[in-house]
Formats: sequence, structure tokens, C-alpha cells
Amino acid sequence: LQTVRDAIAELPAGAPWAEVKEKVQSALADTPWFNEVSAAKRAELLMRMHGFQAYAAAQWELLQRPEARAAFPYLQYVAVGDEATRDSHRALDGLILPADHPFWQDHYPPWEYNCRCMVVPISQEEYDEVVAAGRVAGQPAVLKEENRNKGWTIPAKSAIEYQLKHDIVDWGGGHTVPVPSPSKRGSARAGRAAYQWHPSSLRIPLESLREKYSAEVFERFRENAQAERIEFADGRTMSVWEWLGGEPVAGTWPRETGAPLSPRAMAAQIRQVARSIENEPNEVFVVLNRDGTERFPRHVSGPRGGGVPKDWLGKMAGCAFVHNHPSGLANFGFGTSFSSDDIRLSARANLERMVAVSHRRIYTMAPGEHGWPKDEDIGIAYRSYSDMVFDYLSHRVRSGLTPVWKANQIHNHLVWRRVAKEMKMSYSVERRK
Repeated sequence: LQTVRDAIAELPAGAPWAEVKEKVQSALADTPWFNEVSAAKRAELLMRMHGFQAYAAAQWELLQRPEARAAFPYLQYVAVGDEATRDSHRALDGLILPADHPFWQDHYPPWEYNCRCMVVPISQEEYDEVVAAGRVAGQPAVLKEENRNKGWTIPAKSAIEYQLKHDIVDWGGGHTVPVPSPSKRGSARAGRAAYQWHPSSLRIPLESLREKYSAEVFERFRENAQAERIEFADGRTMSVWEWLGGEPVAGTWPRETGAPLSPRAMAAQIRQVARSIENEPNEVFVVLNRDGTERFPRHVSGPRGGGVPKDWLGKMAGCAFVHNHPSGLANFGFGTSFSSDDIRLSARANLERMVAVSHRRIYTMAPGEHGWPKDEDIGIAYRSYSDMVFDYLSHRVRSGLTPVWKANQIHNHLVWRRVAKEMKMSYSVERRK
């Protein structure tokens, strides 16, 4: 088993595919569970999955760099298109969407076992050519597969994009193809146990590593992983151990702040952090000192959020708390504003500001001239205005003035506008293209 792992690990380092496959196939064939034919098939599957994942993770990291995002604001899905290609993957062939579109959260190849699809970066000029040629869902050109193979796209905030949100490809001709990811098939329990993948989270849980190796080998790995540091495209660094979810070395956290940044420089730092976490499939907490450094190692929670680590409590006064809202990524660019717990935490911790990052939105709440209101007063005001806004939006939905999805997304935004005004807090929304 270790021979197979070591061989596959050579792929990202540049080893030839055929050479690695021969090593993996030979190692599997030496076991009692595989013959020559089954070993060859399993070697191909293992290399495609783990090798392609490594390539995709490296590509994703490069595409997140500011200069790459500026040059290639779109991504194109490319399927192999042979007889082994699944219908759901073939239906996506040629699809071009913004690089930050929520579709990529669970459809970035390889998004199923044995997936051979890939993603190609697309420039603004290339995208404009596709639109000018009429290869947009809902237009006649897209109904022909040979035209879709050249690249096609979906109108933003359209009924067809709404279909895609619900994992259905609709070219506009009445023929649809379901494309749910494995985690969205069957029961919720089956979904949690299904294959899930995103190139930003190519990590092996430390406990899984611990179970696979002897105590002596794992301890040597721990020492090396704590000593080796990773530098990300957004400028932040952390040890390999921390990246895998391990606790930071004793005495290095929390980081104390240096000289404070200017308001403009701090805002730029927050935007940079926001970009690095906005497309994460799980909620990520980042606490920034006044000098822009990260006070604690980033905490990754679940897709539906979670609590702040207990050892952070009482140590965040004067800091900016930045986190993403994964649930807001899937809905047309409105995203979701703060929860009641977000702002109540801000008051209890005496934060400098609370920032929520959602799809193309950065929501910020800061205390007024006299500081944060009391925690319990914020809760009371939120509940009061929440009921009023709910009644208002319900009337608009019944009258056909506002779609349900939009009402759900803007509810908290409207609540916090009113609460902030009454309680003299500073609430703002930055809309980004």
C-alpha cells in the first residue's frame, strides 16, 4: 500500500504517467486481491483520481492569484467526449462560467470517481467572442452540440441559471440533463458519506495519517510538517501541520499586533482575505490584528457553520473578524448578510469590525462612536425587525413583486440596515463584479 502511495506521489513532482502506472500496477498485482487485468484497471482509477486531484489543486492555487484572476476571469468545463463519458459530464462540455461561480464548488473536475474532465481558464476577450457568436443558453446556436463544444455560457440571473443551481443543465430547447454531484444524490446521510472534492481542500485528515503509520514515523512527520511552511498566493503563510488542521506550535499563537495599518490599507487586507475564502465550501474564520496579520490559525468549520474556537474567546478585542457564508454562494450574487450570532459575538468580543464574505458581496458591521450596544439589546432589536421585514417580504412575494429566493437572500440585509440605524452602528455592503 505504501509503495502505491509513494508512486502516485511522484506524479505531481513530474514523473511520467506510464512509468508511475507501471509501478502502481506492479505493486497491486503482487497482492492476492488483484490479477493483471484488475490491477491495471485499479491503477488507472487511482492515478486518475489522485493524480488529477493533485493537478487540479495546483491549477486552482495558480488561478487564485490576483494576476491570474485578472487575466482569466472565467473557467470552461471540458469533457473528453468519448463513449466512456457520462451523460451528465458530456452535458457540461464547453460550459463557461465566472471563475467565482458557485457551480465550481462541487463540479470542479474530477468531481466523480474516474472523471477525466478538466477546466480551462478563459479570458474576457474569449468570453466576449462566445457571447457575440450567440452561444448563450436559450439561443438557437446552443442547441447544436458541435456549437457547444466551441464554448457556451448561461445568462446571469436567468431561469436557466436557476436550473443550474438545482443541478440541471438546460440549453433552452426544452431538453434538460440532471447533473447532481455525488453529495446531492439520495438521502442527506448518503450525501455526507459520498465522494466530495474541491481543489482548495486537498488535505488528508491528520487522524487518517496517524492511523496509517507507526508512532515513530508519524512523529517524524509531525516534526517536519511543523518546520515546513507554505506560502499562499494571497501572501499568507502557515506550516504544513497547520494546513492539515493541526494545532500551531505552542507559544506562536495568538500573534500580537504591530503598528496598525491605515484604514485604507486595512480595508485592502480584508478584501484580500475575503477573496481567499469566498469560494471555500466550508465556513472559514479569520481574525486580523490591527496590523493586518492573522491573530490565530484559520479555523475551518462545516458548510453550515459552527462556533468560534473556545481558546479564541477573550483574545479578539480590537480585531477584525472575517468569515465566509458558504450558503450564500449558490444564489445569484446577493449572498447572505450577518446572522444574529455574528453581531452578538462582535459585541461580546469587542471586535473592531465584523465582516461576512458572500458571493460578490462583503458585508461589514462596526461599532458606533460609543462602542457596541449590549449583546442582549442587539438580539432583541434583531428579532423585532426580523418579524417586520418578514411580513414586508411575504407581502411582496405574494404580490409577485419579489421571487422567493431573493426574499430569502435579502432578509437579513434589510434587518441589519434597520437595526444598525436604530442602534447607531455602522453597516455597509461592498458589491463586487
